[in-house]
Amino acid sequence: MNTKKIPSVEQWLAVSTSGPLWTVYLGPRQGEGQQVELQAPRGHARDLLGSIEDLLATAGLQLSDLAGLAVDVGPGSFTSLRMGLATVRALAWACDRPVATSTSLAALAAQADARDQQVFSLVPARRGWWYVGQGHGARVAEVAVVADAELAAWVAERKSNQAVAVGAWSAALLESLSLTAAATAAQPTAAWVAKSAGEPGPALAVMPAYLAASEAEIAKGWFAPDLAIEASDRRI
Repeated sequence: MNTKKIPSVEQWLAVSTSGPLWTVYLGPRQGEGQQVELQAPRGHARDLLGSIEDLLATAGLQLSDLAGLAVDVGPGSFTSLRMGLATVRALAWACDRPVATSTSLAALAAQADARDQQVFSLVPARRGWWYVGQGHGARVAEVAVVADAELAAWVAERKSNQAVAVGAWSAALLESLSLTAAATAAQPTAAWVAKSAGEPGPALAVMPAYLAASEAEIAKGWFAPDLAIEASDRRI
């Protein structure tokens, strides 16, 4: 008689597509699992789905064996986020599993391993702008989209004596912000999305965390270049 092997630890599938490097993770939320990296494909999510299928096949699992899925909801590349979120929502809906979410800024902050230290997460937005998060440890208390010329002042107004940075920083940028590097990771990854995600909920309730208008929307005159957009006002 054939008996199906049941995973001894809850298995989660996590996806991060907010930046140019996409990652897919399979494993426990707070343990060690397998992660694959792929450059953001152009045009469709074929490579993303293929990576998910390969991870599941290697582990001998099916979607129905998962405890749930986790996804990076941004902020980040608009097109990439749409593809990642749409893929995760469709898979979760198909196998009736919940979805836990993390922002790209929180997934970065979790990598700092700074415990109760103040952490600034830095993610490049469109040219001349930054997505910035600040909080303590992996807890991101405030997020914003900040112009390059205003970044130093934004950080200085909030910085304590024990502040560190994680994300797409350079030595020159850190010096200008008077911050110390906490980790070398420049992008969030799916493994850290799984670790930093909150409580899971219904797949169709997952929404992107856009903080600013896209280049296409600005070009069409729908939004001003410096207008922040609340996540609740945006739809995939």
